[in-house]
Parts: sequence; structure tokens; C-alpha cells
Amino acid sequence: MSAALSADRFAGKTAIVTGAGSGIGRASAIRLAQEGATVVAADVVADRLSELVAEFPDLGFITVAGDVSSEETTRRIVESAGPRIDVLANMAGIMDDFSLAARSTTRPGGGCSG
Repeated sequence: MSAALSADRFAGKTAIVTGAGSGIGRASAIRLAQEGATVVAADVVADRLSELVAEFPDLGFITVAGDVSSEETTRRIVESAGPRIDVLANMAGIMDDFSLAARSTTRPGGGCSG
């Protein structure tokens, strides 16, 4: 069940959404923009941001491509938001299968660190 859209719920608000190129981040960015927020959409994959803007040209996304673990990218995101940030939706994630086999460092005495 989804709540009804309110075109002015976030009017005058600025939102930063990381991981905005796909999944929950994309859905969150779209919903916030549809409800009136100025959305800074950030993602590590620039093509995903281009697709988001192409699909929803009237929502006025401000896009920043880069890795949010980078200080430079984080600085660009915050600067793009302007003087005020009202909403932060941190949906960026690390793709990992979370298995022990994926961990490559071994501790002295055996076992994996990670």
C-alpha cells in the first residue's frame, strides 16, 4: 500500500539522496522530487543518473556522480545542495556477497579478518 502523493509535502526543502541511480535510492529520489523537494541525486554510476534525469526531466534533479566514500565527492554533493540540507537519505551501499570466501586477509593463527 502506498501513501498518496502530496505535491507540496517537501516544497522548499532540499534533499540529498545517495545511491539514487537504482533501487530504494532511486525510488526515494523520485518520491521526494514528486513531493516538491529539490533533490541532489548522487550515485557512483553516472549513466544511472543520466537515465533518471531522462526518465523524469520535469523533476529537476541535481546530479552528482562519484563514490560517496570520497571526500571530494561528498564535498561536491554538499555544495550542490546549497546553503541548506533538510533531508538526507543515505541509500548508497556496497555490493558484496558477504561470504567468508570474499575476504582475502587472514589473521595470524588462521581465520579471516574483515
